[in-house]
Amino acid sequence: MISLAVVLLTTACGGGNGGVTFAEEGEPPPTASCPEPAEAGSGVGAQLPDITLACLGQPTELSLRELPATPVVLNFWASWCGVCREEMPQLQEVADAAGDQVLFLGVNVKDGQRQARFLLDDLGMSYPNLYDEPGRSLDLLPSPGVPTTVVLAPDGEILDKAVGAMDMDRLRTLLTDRLGVRLTGDSSAATD
Repeated sequence: MISLAVVLLTTACGGGNGGVTFAEEGEPPPTASCPEPAEAGSGVGAQLPDITLACLGQPTELSLRELPATPVVLNFWASWCGVCREEMPQLQEVADAAGDQVLFLGVNVKDGQRQARFLLDDLGMSYPNLYDEPGRSLDLLPSPGVPTTVVLAPDGEILDKAVGAMDMDRLRTLLTDRLGVRLTGDSSAATD
């Protein structure tokens, strides 16, 4: 019985692709460009780990402490995490509804760039992503694993940190009620 539980647990978020297949032939698809860094001391990331990460699929880097002074939803994920794969399209829906009022930024951790880029393409993810293969940003946050989502106010206050799947109703409420974001065209707002 214990061995069955171990197998089920490791299949859910323990590596591999969890049974999900995605095309991995040829050159990985392009990814969204990272945002421009904020002026020193003017960004929202003062409470975040002091770490600079590569922009996934881009030749640039971004420090978590240099995120622009705007509401930020920071989602740490990996392609081998089943819960992440389920959550990411829901985050994209909220990102689309928020438009440019909120910076949605993914952080791919403990993963391969190739797998990450193909998964982003397969899921239709359009917001920018950073890349942290060793997962140092998670260790510094601290967080026990993925997915982890952090919501930041424009002044850098951490409004929420969800370890595990983010409740999308809670995210929408934080964005609208606490940050004054107007969500448009969010078809799932009434049905979630």
